[in-house]
Amino acid sequence: MIEEEIINFFKKDSEIKDKCPSTINSNSLLIESGILDSFGIIKLIVFLEQKFNIEFDSKDLVEENFYTLKRIVELIVNKQKNG
Repeated sequence: MIEEEIINFFKKDSEIKDKCPSTINSNSLLIESGILDSFGIIKLIVFLEQKFNIEFDSKDLVEENFYTLKRIVELIVNKQKNG
């Protein structure tokens, strides 16, 4: 569910969709492959906060948390559980 929402966001965002391959999986390297850059991460953060009613702290906003879909999903789940 969460992963699908993120993939849909990638496919709809005008800048990200052009960088996005036809298939993305949980372990796709989002930053290394160029799918996400600094602006893409900011747009994704805003989307995630609104979509999942969460708020990221500065400690959450490290590049490692956005390397893969799996890491992003884990971050969201932890935020939902722990606030």
